[in-house]
Amino acid sequence: MNKSKVYIIIIILLLICNGLLSFFLFSKPLPPGPPPFKSPKEVIAKELHFSQQQISEYNVLIKAHQSEIKNIDEELRLLKDSLFTSILKDNSELAAEEVADKIAQTQKKIELLHVQHLMAIKDMCTTEQKVLFDDLVKDFGKIFRPHPPKKK
Repeated sequence: MNKSKVYIIIIILLLICNGLLSFFLFSKPLPPGPPPFKSPKEVIAKELHFSQQQISEYNVLIKAHQSEIKNIDEELRLLKDSLFTSILKDNSELAAEEVADKIAQTQKKIELLHVQHLMAIKDMCTTEQKVLFDDLVKDFGKIFRPHPPKKK
């Protein structure tokens, strides 16, 4: 065998090795991504097997709850602005402490509104649905967790 045939055979073997390596690296299945996001509204209605009438009532409850939360969120935003402007006052630590207490009370209002909202949902459930609701309570932390932003 002359030198050129040996080089050709080596090049062919290297190409085959590269091809096999690429095949094995890129043919692995992709790891599963996160499950698709479902809104708490969808999850609760589905898991509790709401009827159409219950879904209508549920939508009214949600709109009222969102409106209340929006108002308190605005109040919270104003309080936080006030907290930051308290730095400009002579007794800034005392002023900041007072505003921080008001922020804590406002946040408490929000959390209690959430609980009242969930209790209102439970009250509209049938006896069978209340059992499902009680089972669903342990998942509320996941259900109401903020969802990741959509990828662009």
